[in-house]
Amino acid sequence: MRTTNHPILVASLLSLPSVAIAATPQVHTGLWETTVQTEMPGMPVSMPPMSYKSCIRDSQPVPENNQPGEHCHMLDSKVDGSEVSWRISCDSENANLQGSGHITYAGDSFSGQMIMHMDQGGRAMEMTQTMQGHRLGDCP
Repeated sequence: MRTTNHPILVASLLSLPSVAIAATPQVHTGLWETTVQTEMPGMPVSMPPMSYKSCIRDSQPVPENNQPGEHCHMLDSKVDGSEVSWRISCDSENANLQGSGHITYAGDSFSGQMIMHMDQGGRAMEMTQTMQGHRLGDCP
């Protein structure tokens, strides 16, 4: 099984295009650092956590981490107070993914999870990402 592209693919799952969201989340806009821990059943070695920085805006409350070669689009999203949920679809050279996620903002931090179902060359796999984030300050 080829796993070298999974960390890039996993990190890019949060790189979703900006979409109009019906309600404004209870979140402080600005520069945030997100740490993602990915687990895949059957993987012989666990992937190390990945961290990245992104600007969170009222119109884009899901952290972004743009990666080349990934084509992700938001299928739908919902904001309910401090909770943000979404469904996405991604295509890359080696895999097609469908998934859903949610994060809950708590002032200058958030936590959440995303579950992705992946088809890699006819082999179905599932991965779970646990996300933690904290606000660093204003966007540059």
